[in-house]
Amino acid sequence: MCKPSKAIFEAAQKRAAQLTKKPVLRELPKYWNDYFGGRYNPEFEVPTGIAPEELRELTARLTTYPEDFHIHPKVKKLLEQRAEMGTGKKPLDYGMAEALAFASLVKQGIPVRLSGQDSRRATFNQRHSC
Repeated sequence: MCKPSKAIFEAAQKRAAQLTKKPVLRELPKYWNDYFGGRYNPEFEVPTGIAPEELRELTARLTTYPEDFHIHPKVKKLLEQRAEMGTGKKPLDYGMAEALAFASLVKQGIPVRLSGQDSRRATFNQRHSC
């Protein structure tokens, strides 16, 4: 088998560098011309943050359990880690952020309904909040 020469590779590279490439969908098809904007309107934005003190309060309520309750060691460790997250000692993970979001909504009187097969099985992090 013949080994290609360096000159062949350099010539191919030079030709490739001169090609004009057009990324896919750089321009949308013409039938999109009549569509502008969308339903998003910045005026609909509302502040959703809560104060750090409230996060600490919610964290305490989410991570404590009665002293006479025999808690599973893995769940105990999870709650200890979440307590550190909620007090700023560790970064929040998705599960703790989700729990704090649910807790802040419920505290404001906004009902939270979990639906779907995964929620029914408690596949996600809310299973530790029950």
